[in-house]
Amino acid sequence: MLLLDYGARTAEGDVRALSGLANTLLSRFRDTRDIVDIDVGVRLKREVLKHHPLEHPSRVKAANALASSLYVRFQETGSISDIDEAISLKREVLEHRAEGHPDHIESLRDLAVSLLGRSRKTGSIPDIDEAICLKREVLEHCAEGHADYIKSRQYLAVCLHARSRKTGSIPNIDEAVRLKREVLKHRAEGHPDHIESLRDLAVSLLGRSRKTGSIPDIDEVIRLEREVLEHRPEGHPHHIGSLRTLAASFSLRSEATGSIANLDEAIFLKRAVLEHCPQGHPDHSGSLRSLALSLYLRSVKTGYIPDIDEAIRLDREVLKHYPQGHQSHAESLRSLAHSLWFRFLKTEAMGDLNETIRLERQVLEQCPPGSHRDRARSLENLARSLSSLGKRTGAASSHAEATELNREARELHSKSEPTS
Repeated sequence: MLLLDYGARTAEGDVRALSGLANTLLSRFRDTRDIVDIDVGVRLKREVLKHHPLEHPSRVKAANALASSLYVRFQETGSISDIDEAISLKREVLEHRAEGHPDHIESLRDLAVSLLGRSRKTGSIPDIDEAICLKREVLEHCAEGHADYIKSRQYLAVCLHARSRKTGSIPNIDEAVRLKREVLKHRAEGHPDHIESLRDLAVSLLGRSRKTGSIPDIDEVIRLEREVLEHRPEGHPHHIGSLRTLAASFSLRSEATGSIANLDEAIFLKRAVLEHCPQGHPDHSGSLRSLALSLYLRSVKTGYIPDIDEAIRLDREVLKHYPQGHQSHAESLRSLAHSLWFRFLKTEAMGDLNETIRLERQVLEQCPPGSHRDRARSLENLARSLSSLGKRTGAASSHAEATELNREARELHSKSEPTS
């Protein structure tokens, strides 16, 4: 019915009705997530723009509307061509809404959001850098007392955090933390965004602690996330996310301090996360991997065999979710091989050693000569296992292969060393 109406109104040249129909479809898409609605909505917005050439007084409004629709579709599909076009259109809009225009700040913000979205998809540092420059310009227009004073700081902090994740920049994450503290001061207990601001600060502190190993940062994350969880009990849509962040904090603290108690807490929380992410949940395999790693680490620290047994069982389950061809297949093979190797060292079970060798051969196959930075590590792991096999069986062929693999690994290391 809508499409018939579209055809009739186009023939009449009723551009306003065309735009209204597009808005109806876009609004319906937000409720239904039906991709047909957004596709037709974008097509209609393009048609509207055709009726508004460069000199038309409504050109900027039509360009902005199409850009916004393309950005919505990009969020749904990840289409690079959509975000590229959205950015091009938003640059055009910004040119017509220069300094002094009432919508100048909003246009700066819109372009920055699109650039950040593209950088998350492509990894582009220049896009993040430009988004930060734009957000800083917004900040200059939003002094204390301005309606967007807090939001402008929050958005800049998001960009700085994203840049730190990509580049490892400590100054970027330091500034993000400082800005998020400022936001939290303005969103004290009782403010509708207080909990979200607590969580935002916790995420940046956790990111910084991963780079610096700061125990005070980790301790603050734990305190903040415990407070967040009080407001996000079981059944809350963000309960799992807070559990996951708290578990990561305890894991990081255990890694930094060697605390078994912290690792125990992390495992307890990761089991809770897994319970909320059963088979079929999009985070099921990730939750399995996370729990398996913590169990492996606790077994390494304590020598407790049931932990490594469970880690191996979980690693096998993870591998089923990441078959040959999946981007995480090699890493999953490697994780299972590590766990089996550790159990072999504890139990001397030859079945574990043989399976470790089989898995390490598969990992090596995915690291062809001259094309993979993990090849040297894979060569060394396989050589180590073959050497152990040779010692226990007396097989000269295992020793010979181990020697050859170690030789190739040394050559790769020497090639990667900087020349004077």
